Amino acid sequence: MAENENFQKIKHLYNRAGFGLHYSELQKLSHTKLNKLVADMIEKAKSDVPITTIAPDHVKSVMLKNKGLTKKEGLSPEQLKERQKLLVSLNKQLKNLNAEWVFRMMNTDSPLREKMTLFWNNHFACREEGNPYFAQVLNNIQRKLALGDFRMLLIEVSKSASMLNFLNNQQNKKGRPNENFARELMELFTLGRGNYSEKDIKESARAFTGWAHDAAGNFEFNPKNHDNGIKTFFGKEGNFNGEDIIDMILQKPEAAVFIARKAYRFFVNDVPDENHVQELGNHFYKSKYDIAAMMNKMFTSDWFYAPENMGNKIKSPVEFIVSLSRQFNVTYKRQEIILQLQRGLGQTLFYPPNVAGWAGGRNWIDSSSLMLRLTIPSQILNDSSLNFSAKTDPDDENIVAMKHQDDVVVEAKKKASGIEINWDNFWSDFPKDYSVQQIAAFVLQCKPSTQLNQIINSSVDKKNAIIKTVSSPEYQLC
Repeated sequence: MAENENFQKIKHLYNRAGFGLHYSELQKLSHTKLNKLVADMIEKAKSDVPITTIAPDHVKSVMLKNKGLTKKEGLSPEQLKERQKLLVSLNKQLKNLNAEWVFRMMNTDSPLREKMTLFWNNHFACREEGNPYFAQVLNNIQRKLALGDFRMLLIEVSKSASMLNFLNNQQNKKGRPNENFARELMELFTLGRGNYSEKDIKESARAFTGWAHDAAGNFEFNPKNHDNGIKTFFGKEGNFNGEDIIDMILQKPEAAVFIARKAYRFFVNDVPDENHVQELGNHFYKSKYDIAAMMNKMFTSDWFYAPENMGNKIKSPVEFIVSLSRQFNVTYKRQEIILQLQRGLGQTLFYPPNVAGWAGGRNWIDSSSLMLRLTIPSQILNDSSLNFSAKTDPDDENIVAMKHQDDVVVEAKKKASGIEINWDNFWSDFPKDYSVQQIAAFVLQCKPSTQLNQIINSSVDKKNAIIKTVSSPEYQLC
């Protein structure tokens, strides 16, 4: 295989299955067969190291103090002040969790593990409003089972305190079923619309009654709140419980195809080729929902490396931040900068817009966000100040509290001392005889436009040329 072709395929694999790679890494891998690279990547990603930033005891004590201060009306001025302090404390923990995950993505030697966690984090979108420890537990579930058994992943996510709270299953009780979780389980997590009925939602909601968690966030089944009556689900009758419902859903091949389509859109192309999706879904179903088997099938298929699937996806804000930081060995001395960048670009981890998660694709780009994407690289790489206002969520009291306390949203200039770039490492990664045009071509995943080529060729020095390259519309694609 020609060097350029092999290079491009490996670059494509590591951009989609991770966050890019350095030229020296590409050189080492260039003579390895793709099947071997994929197998090694998947095997390495199976080693799980959970995030332990938030200690459960600390959050538990804060939550106990917060008890009775959750209502928004009828509190005295002293109670309002106390609640504000508690919100700040909890959000500081969530900020720490956010930064820890982003730093892990930037520094991991197993990028597939983190990329898969990012995928499942959006698939099972969950906004933790009150307890950052619960958010950490859910993130670790997604990390631990990212390439494991989808059935087990689905069950553990469904039983997590974050999801039970977010989709109101704590209020799902015998005689007063709450259908929120049952609906999203089928619509967003497993089947998609058109593959179930309203009656299926109502009956399955009864099966999940009694699913709850204790004060520490551990799953507990409350038999007093569970409906032991006969339910009719997918035309079958029985005294079904929650896990029975999940098993019956996964017996449908449509569930495997639905998951495969979500994975295809995330890793391959925003516009799915339904023949390839069906092929991937059938493989997933026959493997009994083995996620690693599905991803191996995807990454070793010829269509994954087809020209129409290369250099065509818009990077999500997190992918944009992480890939830029990994490529240029960026060090952030203050974690507030990480949150500032996410907020400015429109994707703050652990704060999805709704249960459907971030829509992705072209939704990442509008007139204001594109201009910001084009200016952030130069602000970082030129050692200048980060100078922009991040988007806020006015309806979220927690974010507002964190904003005021920690000055995360920066409207004044940030000192350049918060960011360090190791340019020497960047240059030394390439052969000495490499031209600036060759370096720019490596940094991009799609061909530069005529206009960008002219900019690169007319730049006064190499550093300026590369900064112009990553400040281009082409750099938004992977």
